[in-house]
Amino acid sequence: MVTGDLDGYRRFYNDVIGLRTNMVLGAGAGHGRQAVLDAGEVMQEV
Repeated sequence: MVTGDLDGYRRFYNDVIGLRTNMVLGAGAGHGRQAVLDAGEVMQEV
């Protein structure tokens, strides 16, 4: 998923949905910041 507000996205999914942020990666060549969220046994990268 692509979002212009990674911090707001993480707050929503952490606080409202209950997913856990596994890691946050800094911006790099050709991409912005990224986060990996855990949903049980499933990981979602945004």
